[in-house]
Amino acid sequence: MTSPGLPVGSAISSDWSQAELIPVGDDELALDGKNRTENNTFRLIREGRHGFRVKKPFDFVRVTLEG
Repeated sequence: MTSPGLPVGSAISSDWSQAELIPVGDDELALDGKNRTENNTFRLIREGRHGFRVKKPFDFVRVTLEG
């Protein structure tokens, strides 16, 4: 996965058990079924606002990649 907030040649190493997603408000689930009759497909879209909390910040580090 790439991120515009992370420079090329770097990565994040972490203990993801120390991270938590916090819901802010309600989530919305939308169904887009307009192609259902043409090719028998549909799309489910889930949207919501979430906060991101790190319990132990020192468990998340930026790493420089060399290759």
